Amino acid sequence: MLTKDVLADGSTRLKAGSCAFLFRRLAVGVVYTAVQGTDTGALGTAPLEELTAEFNRFKRPVTWFVDADNAPGVVSSVLEQWTAWFLSHRNLFERIHVLTNSKHMNLTMEVAKHLSNMQRLMITYDDRVAFDQAMQKSYGGSHKADSSWCDEDSKPISKSLEKDGTISISNENSSFTFKRLNELALWSTICGVENGSLSNVPFDHVDTELSSASKKLTWYVDCSNVTRLDQNVLESWTEWAHAHADKLDSLHMYVPSGAIPILIDIAMSKTNTHKLIHLYRDKESFNKVCSRNSVECLVP
Repeated sequence: MLTKDVLADGSTRLKAGSCAFLFRRLAVGVVYTAVQGTDTGALGTAPLEELTAEFNRFKRPVTWFVDADNAPGVVSSVLEQWTAWFLSHRNLFERIHVLTNSKHMNLTMEVAKHLSNMQRLMITYDDRVAFDQAMQKSYGGSHKADSSWCDEDSKPISKSLEKDGTISISNENSSFTFKRLNELALWSTICGVENGSLSNVPFDHVDTELSSASKKLTWYVDCSNVTRLDQNVLESWTEWAHAHADKLDSLHMYVPSGAIPILIDIAMSKTNTHKLIHLYRDKESFNKVCSRNSVECLVP
C-alpha cells in the first residue's frame, strides 16, 4: 500500500513495500530526492506526479537532484515507465542529476537517458563528491538526507471545515485559515511558526481557490499572529505569487511584527513582486484597503 507522509521539515515521503522516496525543496526550482530500496512498481506514478506538481506550483523547470545511493537497483518495468514518462515531460526539467551507488546502476541510468532522449538534461554520477559539487553550483550548497528519514514519524496535518465556510489547515507549529468572501476575495490568517512544516498543502489549497474563481482573486492575509517566517518560505511564497499573477489580482498582507516585513520586502525584491504584493504594518491602513474593496473581514 502506498503511503504519503509529511515529515517535520515539510518534506514529502512516499513509501510502498520496501521502497521509499523523499522529496525536499531546497529552493524554488531545486528539488532533492532521496531513494531507499528498489522500486518494483508499488509506488506507481506517484513520484512522477510530485515533480509535475512542483513544476505547476512555480511554473518553472525543475533542477532535480536524485540521491539513489541507497537504491540497489530498479526493475525493468519501472525503468520503462520512467523512460516513457521522461519522453513526454522533458519541459518540466532544467537539469536532472542522478547519483548511483555502482558502475552497473550508473550504466542502467545511462541507457535510460539515451532511450528517453535526455542526454542534454540528465547527468549521472557514481561519485558523491562530484554530485555534491553539482549541487553546490546549482543551489549554492550541498544536501544529504539523514539516514533516519525512511522510518521517521510523520507530522500529521489536519484540515477542517467550519460552519461559516472557513477552511483550517494546521499542525502543532502553525495554522492557515481560508475563507472565500465573494467571487473576487479570499481572506486568510496565518498563525505560529511558518517554517514550511505544512509542506505544500497551503500552496495547493490557494491554487484550488484561484482555479475555481471565474475572475482574478484578491487575497487578504492577516499575519498579526505569526511568530516566525523563515526566509526560504517567504521566497517560495513570493515566487508562487509571481507564477500565479494570471489568476491573482493582488495580495495584501498585514504584517506588524518586527523584522518580518523587512524579510518579506527582500523576498519581493528578488521576485519583482512589489506591484502584486502589498504590505501593511499598521492595521488601520490594512483595514482601510479591506473596506475600500468591500471586504467585511477586518483586523480587530
